[in-house]
Amino acid sequence: DAFAAGTRRALLDALPVGSSVYLEYTDLARPGADHVRLRDWYRSKYANQPFDLIIAGGQEARVFLTRFRSELWPDVPILAAAMDDRSFSPANVPADAVAQTVRYDEEGTLRAALAMVPEAQHFALVAGASNLDRYLAKLWTSALERVERRLQLIDLTGLPFEEIKRRLGTLPPHTIAVFSSIFADGDGR
Repeated sequence: DAFAAGTRRALLDALPVGSSVYLEYTDLARPGADHVRLRDWYRSKYANQPFDLIIAGGQEARVFLTRFRSELWPDVPILAAAMDDRSFSPANVPADAVAQTVRYDEEGTLRAALAMVPEAQHFALVAGASNLDRYLAKLWTSALERVERRLQLIDLTGLPFEEIKRRLGTLPPHTIAVFSSIFADGDGR
C-alpha cells in the first residue's frame, strides 16, 4: 500500500547504504486473526535479527505490538503510525513509543465529489465486515449527515464480495460510490 511503500522509500533514502527495511502485512483486521500464532511466527522468523525501529502501521498493528512487544522486541523503539486521530488515545501506546496519527477528511471528499458530480442523488458506500471496516464506514455515514446536500445512502457494507459486485452493477444513475475498506467481506473472506 502507499503508506508502506512511502515509508520504505523514505527510510532507504535516509539510511546508510546496505541498510534493510522489512515489511510485514499482518492481516490483523480480519475477523478471527490469530495473534498468538503471528507472535510465534515472528519469534521464529526474526530470532536472530536485531531491529533498530519498528513502525506499526494502523490500529491493529499497534494493539499487537502493545500486547507482545515485551516477548518479541522489548528494547526496540516503536513508532505507531497511520491511526485515525479520532480513535486514538495516548494511553493505548507504550510510554516509550511515539505516535503519529492521521485524519481522513471524509466530509471534504464528499464535498469535492459533489462539486464534480453536481447532479448526484445517491451515495453508495462499499465497506467490509471487519471491526475496522465498520469503524471506517461509520466515519463516512457521519460525514454524509454533515453535508448540506442530502444524498440517499445505498449501504453496501458487510456484504459478500459477489453481492457487492452484483449491487455495484445495478447502481442508479447519479450515484457517487466510495470504497472505504474491505479487510473481510460478509463471508469472512
